[in-house]
Amino acid sequence: MTADRCTDKATQTLLGLYALGRLSAAEQNRTLRHLEVCPSCRTEVADLSRVTSALGLLTPTDIAEILAEDAGPPGLTPGPRAPVCTGARGTRDRRPGRASAGTIVRGWKS
Repeated sequence: MTADRCTDKATQTLLGLYALGRLSAAEQNRTLRHLEVCPSCRTEVADLSRVTSALGLLTPTDIAEILAEDAGPPGLTPGPRAPVCTGARGTRDRRPGRASAGTIVRGWKS
């Protein structure tokens, strides 16, 4: 592993859930062991942690506005969506470890 790129894709998919505190004990231990040796993933977790902290500042009104913007213009039927992360053993966003703020908010709301 180098600081530029991590090769442990399985652990990379857990980083977002780690930042949200949503991993099982076994997954959290695995992730912590990986973070001890992977500067790239430590940087990603730091970034994700800043995002999750910012999401904590959103009000219910802010969340409703984000969800309304994400739905598209009135009168249009939204197309199919990729699954949203629902937990450590649930479905994942189509880009593991790279969820958008809207995806995180939708997952947090459910």
